[in-house]
Amino acid sequence: NPVTTKKIISDVAQYAVFAEGQIGLTESLTLVLGLRHEDVETDFKETDGSTFDLNADELTGRAGLVFDLSDATVLYASYATGANHTNSGIVRISRNQRDVDFTETEQIEVGIKQSLLNNRLHWTLAWFDIVKNDVLAEDPDNPGPDNRIVIPEKTSDGVEFSLAYAPTETLQLTANGTLVNVERTVGGGCGWCADVEAPEETYNLGLAWAPLDKLRLLADARYVGKRFHPENPIPSYTVVDTSARWRFTEDLSIALRVDNVFDELYASAAYYWHAMWLVGKPRTYSLTLDYNFF
Repeated sequence: NPVTTKKIISDVAQYAVFAEGQIGLTESLTLVLGLRHEDVETDFKETDGSTFDLNADELTGRAGLVFDLSDATVLYASYATGANHTNSGIVRISRNQRDVDFTETEQIEVGIKQSLLNNRLHWTLAWFDIVKNDVLAEDPDNPGPDNRIVIPEKTSDGVEFSLAYAPTETLQLTANGTLVNVERTVGGGCGWCADVEAPEETYNLGLAWAPLDKLRLLADARYVGKRFHPENPIPSYTVVDTSARWRFTEDLSIALRVDNVFDELYASAAYYWHAMWLVGKPRTYSLTLDYNFF
């Protein structure tokens, strides 16, 4: 059997401060503001004794307008910025990624929210546009866990919707979906590199039913569209999950869950630039007993 050893030991010091507030400009129009400052210092030590560090200091924020069109309808628009390490983490990092700039994000969103039928029906619709700078991606010409290229800019835009309807006090239906234009890149030696992990469309449909005061049944179906790759695109798939929960008391309950009810064979993600696919969870049964002590 191979011997497992630690490759990197990480020591992380992190703090953040944030402030949020809202200003009523008129009876119907509200301005929402937020700022966040984050500081991260990470010291790394490799098994060969060598050390290196990563220090990051980021200021991000958001601003938005909310307009009450009526008691049941709200229009909103927002602009937000964000930042995170291109490795998507501060604990795990390779030496050749330590000098890579943080991925900075700008997002614009415009949408509408509405409640109907005495608040039994809620729906939202939104358009968004996202720009990411300095994105770390797998090198298509040299696959491997530590072989990465930096894409200067990636953009995407799309629409998302959600709906929740309660026809009775014991029955609730939910649905949501997202349509996204394939992300485009500018420079970085990879003009066609769309985000291979981002499907162009996803849909979810849910049903919750409480036929008895102590019994709650759930069923969820999710569809994930095809994910882009010039040679090996990941096929679309649909998976259905179900669960049943019986509540003995306010604090004690038991739940039976079945994931992937129809035992669908599907690829959940790609690995090594689509040289391999990771197989999704097969039909899985789980039984849990929950007790709330507080």
